[in-house]
Parts: sequence; C-alpha cells; structure tokens
Amino acid sequence: MAATSTDKLEAGTVSSYDRKSEIKAFDDSKTGVQGLVENGVTKVPLMFYCENSNLNDGVTSASNSKISIPIIDLTGIHDDPILRDHVVGKVRYACEKWGFFQVINHGIPTHVLDEMIKGTCRFHHQDAKARKEYYTRKVSRKVAYLSYYTLFEDPSADWRDTLAFSLAPHPPEAEEFPAVCREKMDVIDLEDESIDAEVLNSMAVSNEHFHTALGTSNPFALRETVVEVPNVSCGRILEALKMSSVSCKRMWKNFVGQSNC
Repeated sequence: MAATSTDKLEAGTVSSYDRKSEIKAFDDSKTGVQGLVENGVTKVPLMFYCENSNLNDGVTSASNSKISIPIIDLTGIHDDPILRDHVVGKVRYACEKWGFFQVINHGIPTHVLDEMIKGTCRFHHQDAKARKEYYTRKVSRKVAYLSYYTLFEDPSADWRDTLAFSLAPHPPEAEEFPAVCREKMDVIDLEDESIDAEVLNSMAVSNEHFHTALGTSNPFALRETVVEVPNVSCGRILEALKMSSVSCKRMWKNFVGQSNC
C-alpha cells in the first residue's frame, strides 16, 4: 500500500499517490480491514479518506438526535391485502429515502439472531488463511467474504468487512457455510407453521440497543452481515420477506454457535 502521509493528502499536495494500486493491493490481500489491523497498521490508509465529506464533525443538533430508522412490522400482512399494500409502501419509502430498515414480528426467535451475530463474529476472528477461502466480490456466490462489493467504484473506501449470505430463492447447502457458522441443532420446528406470540413480541430492537452496540464496539471490530439484494420491485421484496422465515429455518438448522465472540 502507498506510504503517502495523511497530512499531505489533507493539504492537497499529494501528487504521487496511486489510489488504484492501493485498492488493488488491499483487494488482492483477501483479508479485508481485519487484515490491516492484524498487520499492525497505525494510520488509516489514504484509500479510506473522503476529501469532500459534508459531515458536521460529529455535531449533533436537537433535530437529528431524534431521528429513528424506519420500522417494518409484518404482523397480519398475510391476512389483510390492504395492510399488505401499506407495508409495501413503507418498504418502498425506506428503500428510496434511507437505504435500510428494521423488520419486526418476522417470526425469527431472538436466540437465532443472537447465534447469527456470534457466528459472524467467530468468522471474522479466524486466522486470515481461513477467511481467504471465502473471499470474493462476485455477487453470484452464495457465501462471500469481502470488504464490500463496490470497492473499486466508490470515491472512498469504507472501513468495514462483510460476510454475505444469499438466501433466496435457494439458500446455501450446509457444507457451503463456514465451519464456524454451522449448526447441528434445530432451532425452529419446520413442521410448525406458527410462532408463539411471546417470541414475536420479544423481537423488537430499539434505538437504545444500537447506541449500546456502537458504544461497546471498537471501530475496526464493526462487522456487517448482508443478504444479496436482488433487482426486483418492492412487492417482490415483501414476498421474499414472507418466505424468509422458512429460509431462515432451513439455514439455521445448520448454523451453530457454541462459543462466544
């Protein structure tokens, strides 16, 4: 990677910095941001700097401190066509204006979500050699480890690593998952078409949970798990959400967490 100083970059005097070469070297390493940390990096590489950032240096105003992310409630969408259309509209708005949203009452038990986070954490804590086996930026791969897909297109790189699973329409086979992410125990009864109301009510996540998570995580430890987003309409997205419970049941039959992060 380039050894140009950050001070020169900020002063606008960098003339020999080869950003493409730095990004290529980063991608060729196949170890992501975690690899930089493991190799003892002491300064954030230039490829991660955004020269034209419009952030307010962390200043929080009274107006933006009350912002909450969109919440999509799936309760009753299978029985009420009018409610279903309303939820589709909320998904469309969240995708267009925010780029992400939180889903509640989707039928996935809390302990399954907890094991998902633990399994992802175990994957990123593996040796670089084990992680490299899954490194790819091909969106066709059902299981992929990478920094992120648009690394070469974005004006500045994101300080993050990603473990991505493509679950629909055909989820990966058990042997396709990393060994540290496999499960041998049934977490949901595949023959049971309903989920207890108590379980569903326990699924809600508040803004306080997000603040707590960010406050207890080191910057380089923040990791992301994503599902490949197909190029389809909001209606199709909702149909995928409708079937996500079955997909997750099948996936989490083979997704195990026996140790803590």
